[in-house]
Amino acid sequence: RIYTVTGLRFETASGIFRRLLVLMERITCACATKVIPEGEGVKNTLIKNRITKKPLRKILNGNINGIDTAYFDPALYSENDKRLLRNELHIGETDFVFIYVGRLVKDKGINELVAAFSRLKSEGRQFLKDDDSTDTSSLGIPKLLLVGTLEQKLDPLFTETLEKIQSDRDIIYVGYQNDVRHYLSISNALVFPSYREGFPNVVMQAGAMGLPSIVTDINGCNEIILEGKNGIIIPPKNKEALSEAMKYMIEHPAERRKMAEAARPLIASRYEQQAVWNALLEEYHSLESAWKKRKFTKEKNTINE
Repeated sequence: RIYTVTGLRFETASGIFRRLLVLMERITCACATKVIPEGEGVKNTLIKNRITKKPLRKILNGNINGIDTAYFDPALYSENDKRLLRNELHIGETDFVFIYVGRLVKDKGINELVAAFSRLKSEGRQFLKDDDSTDTSSLGIPKLLLVGTLEQKLDPLFTETLEKIQSDRDIIYVGYQNDVRHYLSISNALVFPSYREGFPNVVMQAGAMGLPSIVTDINGCNEIILEGKNGIIIPPKNKEALSEAMKYMIEHPAERRKMAEAARPLIASRYEQQAVWNALLEEYHSLESAWKKRKFTKEKNTINE
């Protein structure tokens, strides 16, 4: 009975609900033969909160599925493909696109993201494009592209956040999409200000598509992103730090390009899907072998008796 811990809901809960969630985790771990945390952060949280006393030696280098870098490949989209989608979404050629992919809920930091984007715009609506040109005709507008389902029942956004999403022409909400690759291909940077994660798929997907990321200092995110190498790490629930990081991405194109160039190789070297699958399969085989050995020993002892 293998329990792969992909995230811990109790981290952002409080009161009786938190105690209930912690109890559920302890019961699940107690009933499991093996507990496998997805990353170092999840492992440390399990230990810190005394969720289980079972050994937690085996850590998958990535989430349980890894990332298929042949599928998430920016080379699959031509300049013409990207131009057509940008035109469809009314995004200018020189506009700077921040993309968020995921559920649009409070725990994902959407309130802070929208507030940070509004602050960014208020400080200066237009920025120079990537080529560092001083020609003012090349000035671009920051855009925020939101991809995902709006869920207002369980974890609602602030009313002012919803109003800003609906009224700001530079915030583009496209809803849920079966395939996010095309949207990632037209973007300049991922913004993922979540409060809690296990090992987020979208940060790996964006990296595989060659995007630098702005993430919060939480489990998973701070393992995928190396500060200054393939992105920027900021404190969670901090709209000021988020706005400054977004501004940095725009105003330092050379540094951002270096992060973008490093993004895909870092993901491919650490989280390639086949390698993750092989590691998990190896773990299953080792448990199976141990179980067969115990069964054989038990049967042998029974015969001797």
